[in-house]
Formats: sequence, structure tokens, C-alpha cells
Amino acid sequence: MSQLVEVGKLETPNTPCYQAGQLFIHKLFAYRGVIVLPCIGQVFDLDVNGNSGDTHFNMERLGGKDVKCYTKNYYEALIDMRDRPFCRIVNEMAIPKHAASKNDKRLMSCPGLDHLSHDDIIPYKATEQVPFRHEMLGEFFDYTPANEICFEPKDVLKSSLGVNAAFNMKIDVYKRTNDNVKITVIPTYLGYRNTESTTTYSWNYSVQLENMSDSSIRILKQNWKVTSLHETTDEVFCRGVMGEEVTIDSRAPVFKFISNVNLPTPFGHMIGNFKIEKQDLTKCLCPSPLFLLKSCLEVL
Repeated sequence: MSQLVEVGKLETPNTPCYQAGQLFIHKLFAYRGVIVLPCIGQVFDLDVNGNSGDTHFNMERLGGKDVKCYTKNYYEALIDMRDRPFCRIVNEMAIPKHAASKNDKRLMSCPGLDHLSHDDIIPYKATEQVPFRHEMLGEFFDYTPANEICFEPKDVLKSSLGVNAAFNMKIDVYKRTNDNVKITVIPTYLGYRNTESTTTYSWNYSVQLENMSDSSIRILKQNWKVTSLHETTDEVFCRGVMGEEVTIDSRAPVFKFISNVNLPTPFGHMIGNFKIEKQDLTKCLCPSPLFLLKSCLEVL
């Protein structure tokens, strides 16, 4: 039998930025998380009017034309392993190892890692004896229960803010809404590997699908076009998400998955389509935003 258990006390939302070690509840996925790194998100949102509010827009080159973007605080965070079976995020992300030496280019596989915006965070102070559980928590933090923020970043994490700034301090965020389905894509550059005859560049990319309607939808298929700097294009087709058809409804309106892509060039771009079946059994195609694959030429 399940029961409600107090995990902490909600805190007043903070502006403009949270720090590493902050505990929070995710507003959409309802998992317990801890912030690892604050990031600056450069947001390309096709749904935002260029004259909206006080948002300051910059001009960037995207897909062969100038488009508007704005900046927003984002975070790299760990998901509590007790909540991962219940939140609809399919992810085990390879990330650059937070290392004290700039010559350390190793990757590590990190289960339960997420990128989220400032608006997704509900901060809280834990009252549990064990406030957070994650396989890699000890890689990043020391537990200091007497402090206001009970997780103190280790020196290796503090140093990584400077050493791996190209990886972690800035991210690009791409958004697009079609037929009440909001698609958000965040690509993450990992690095490249050299062999005698080839060079391969690698990225992760997370895709979040949010059902903005009151009725359910089902993801039947998806396909992606991947274009390299040499204008060569590969096309990938697959059933549903990770081979399974996924239903997104008012009870669980958000789903996220993470995949990866390799290219022979340091730059490229991707765009995808999701075939959606609505509750009335009509079908439609929901295109993703076009997003860039950019490298900073770091060797893995």
C-alpha cells in the first residue's frame, strides 16, 4: 500500500539563478532533483512573438536564415533514483567527466541526468534523514547537513565550471508547437575521436514532448534527417519512442527521451517528424524544430 511521506518544506522561488547543490521538485515531472551546474540557455522558440514583453532578443544564423533567440537560465541536474521509475524520462546520458585537468577528456555514463529550465524548479529544503539518492551523487557533492544547502560541491565540480565551460555553461534550446504538441530539443556536444582514417564528432540530444490539449495523443512513428557540414543527409526511421508507442494524456502530459548522433564533420543540423494519433483517431505529423549540431573541437 502506498502512502504520502513528507520529504521537505517548500521554499520561496529564487531569482535569478539557483546554485549547485540546490534541492528541488520538477514542476512537470514531479521528481526530486539536485542541481549540478547552472547553464545559460540560448532559446530558439518559434512560438514566441518578437515583440513579447521585456524579452531581449538576439539574432542568430539558423538553417540558412537569421532567427531571433533569447537567453534563459537552465540547469544540469540529477534525478533521485527513487523517483526515476515513476517519471517519464528515458535517459542515460553520456557526459564529459567533470575533471580537474583540462587534458582529461573522458566521458562517463550518467543515469538520471536532466536539463531543465528555471521555470521548472520548485525549491525545497529536505527533512528526510537521507534527502537524496543517486549512484553518482558522491562524484559531485559532499553531504553537509548543517549547512543551509546540504550538498556542497566538491572541488572537482567547482573547478569544472572553468575547465569544462565549453561543455556545460552554455546550451542551445529549440522549441516548436504544432497541433497542441510542444517539442523541445536540447543538443549537447560530447567531443570527437580520431582514428588513422576518420574523425567522428558526437552529440546527445534530448527531446521533450508536451501535450498541451485535454485529450490524449499517441506517438506512432518518428523520423529524423541528419545533415552534415558536407551537405550529406542520413534519414532515420523508428517506431514510437525507443521502439514503443507512447501515450501522452492529461494524467501524464509530458514525455522525454535522449538519443545520440555521430557525424564526420564538426557541424551539422537535424530536423524530425513525429506521427501522432489523436484521441479521435485522426493522425497528423508534428515537426520538431530544426536544431544545430555545433562542436567546440574538444578531443574525447
